[in-house]
Amino acid sequence: MLTLAELKERPEIESHPGKSLYSHLTNTAEKGRGLFKKHTPPGLFKNEKIIEYTLSLHDVAKSGTPFQRKLQGEKVEAFHALESALCLLDVNDLPFEERLIAFEAVRRHHTRLRNMETLFMDIREAVSDRGKALHDELDDYFFFEGEDKLSFWLKLRYLYSLLVAADRLEASDAPDDIRRPQISFMDEYDSSASPIDEWRSGVFERTMDNYRKRKLLGKNGGVYSLTLPTGSGKTRISFNIAEDFISAGRKLIYVLPFITLVEQTGDVLVRNFGEEHVQIDHSSAFSGDGEDVDDAYASCREFYRYWDKDCIVTTMSHFWNVLFGSGTKDAINFHQLAGSLIIVDEPQLLQYKYWQGFGKMMDILAKRLNATVIMTTATQPKIGAPIELAGKEKVPYVRHSYKYVEGAYKISEITELIKANFDPDKSGMIVLNTKLSAGEAYAEVKRFYQERNDARPCFFLSSWVTPRDKRFVIKEIKRLRQMNLPYCLVATQVVEAGADLDFDWVIRDIAPLDAVIQCAGRCNRSFLREKGKIIICRFISEKGRPFSEMVYDPRQLDVTIRLLKEFPDFEENLLDEILDRYFACLLNGTRQSDFFARISAGEWDEVTVSGAGGLPKNIPFMSSYPLYNESEGDGTLIIEYDEEVTCLLEKMARLSNELRYALSKDFYEKRGQLRRTMKKLAGFSVKVSEVHLRTYIDMGHVEDLGHGLFLLPKTSLSGAGSEIYDEGGFRSCKAA
Repeated sequence: MLTLAELKERPEIESHPGKSLYSHLTNTAEKGRGLFKKHTPPGLFKNEKIIEYTLSLHDVAKSGTPFQRKLQGEKVEAFHALESALCLLDVNDLPFEERLIAFEAVRRHHTRLRNMETLFMDIREAVSDRGKALHDELDDYFFFEGEDKLSFWLKLRYLYSLLVAADRLEASDAPDDIRRPQISFMDEYDSSASPIDEWRSGVFERTMDNYRKRKLLGKNGGVYSLTLPTGSGKTRISFNIAEDFISAGRKLIYVLPFITLVEQTGDVLVRNFGEEHVQIDHSSAFSGDGEDVDDAYASCREFYRYWDKDCIVTTMSHFWNVLFGSGTKDAINFHQLAGSLIIVDEPQLLQYKYWQGFGKMMDILAKRLNATVIMTTATQPKIGAPIELAGKEKVPYVRHSYKYVEGAYKISEITELIKANFDPDKSGMIVLNTKLSAGEAYAEVKRFYQERNDARPCFFLSSWVTPRDKRFVIKEIKRLRQMNLPYCLVATQVVEAGADLDFDWVIRDIAPLDAVIQCAGRCNRSFLREKGKIIICRFISEKGRPFSEMVYDPRQLDVTIRLLKEFPDFEENLLDEILDRYFACLLNGTRQSDFFARISAGEWDEVTVSGAGGLPKNIPFMSSYPLYNESEGDGTLIIEYDEEVTCLLEKMARLSNELRYALSKDFYEKRGQLRRTMKKLAGFSVKVSEVHLRTYIDMGHVEDLGHGLFLLPKTSLSGAGSEIYDEGGFRSCKAA
């Protein structure tokens, strides 16, 4: 193995085909220094030379003969990561702990981080011939527990992320800095829309004044909350705070619960800050054709979901992976949390058993990584101890009232509820708890209005509606509202948070109280109508099972129902009191998730649980602590609407075939083209499990393309399978 000085004189020794190893190591170190300077965690490491050593030596073992022969096409084993990592154990001017951290970061920079116990065993095996002194030092060191292991994990995760990012950027030939136009913030707020706007403007001024007095930008991180009623302008306030941070060279990471909200918020951020500054990041996001000036960065966005722009808009699901996932693609952005502004929208949608641990993690980001965290919602749960930025703001008008109707109702009875409680000529929204029950309700409501000779548009939204159709529905509802024409929407929970929609009345299937209130925020949202009304009731399947029990935690439902029985009929001005009692009852005696205890025990890749017969077994950390209770399914159904989709399908098939025979250089280029094609197709797709498709596949209406992909072809859309997907979204062949 050669030293850096020796490698400088040997340009023929390569790290990648056509690239000298010396250039790769020095360029990676240069990129890493730049990233560290921009996202510096003050005092995280005792000796910041750990950054330089780790980056400069991470691939040094590639200088060995086996790896060089491998580059020439020989089929030989060349384990360069472990050999390079061992060099870090010999850097004596680093503290022993930081040598171990550097070892593990380099050892795993092509795979994933492993548990502390695995790290310990790997090091012991790797240094078996190095003498008793080192073994004794290792034995003494690995006896530490609790906060020490948590600190070790944080340092390791940060260094690992920094190394992975710098290494991938250098390998992609990304330039050190992208010079984008100076950010120019444009506040889109229109103050002439409704009578509530004077109050809304006052909320904005008072909250921004509180923010400025607290001087968040000049402080060393902190955790804050922004708790304001629905429709009061939380998003506008968040954007204005973000503008301060971005203008000061800090990154914005905007975290939202659903893909639909990521796209909606991302579009507004693009209009406010400019497309060149905003990166919309979710599992189906498309970042362009890779033909712009930052070609290499576009490639990193495609392959690694790397965050290279000023404003990142992402899902809570991906943020959770960035925080806790052990793989390179999960951790690559972790270092960027340091010094950033992290806005977490609707944090109450996390499972309540995670609230305590999530609050602890936000506190660590603030104290150790100098991040500024703002959790914003109308229904702020007890997550940590954030400092509130808003005053005790209350809507000056009563926009709507709530009524709890006891009993159980079948979907076929939904129209009777409409006639008994509302003026049918008004615009309304009905929110059900499952996609199947919502689909049934949509058919009932359409039939109801047709029988009344009412030609109003009826819309449907769920995760079984493609992104293309979701955008159309939201746009149409807003257009009809502006024209003061009636409409009706049947939906699942996808409309609860952030959707800027407005209705005269709402029917909500029973759900946790915070979800009910979020849904009610779409009722007379801007006080453009007379007082709205929300009916809360329990819908059941034909077999008598409540749909709510299929989706929600029983404790949340129990606490909600007890409170609604106590307050069966109340107005908006009582919400704060009822919500406080809800959160207090919910958390009283509740056992919180132990995922932080696991991390403190050194289990951050796999956790040990009780398996069959009480025997211990290891499962992945992320599988043990899933973010959400419900999975959309692991299949993707593509809807062949038109020629655009047909062309994309043909391109996907062609690229998939070419990949089988592509040479090394062409392989990566074609794989990138295939991924971009797949992301474009995601706009015409829904996530669905095969169990919901099986009958359609057997009947020949749906094609199984393999690898979890299914196709509803144009012939089925216009023929015998036309009801599989229509304006009511996908219809499962499985009964509710």
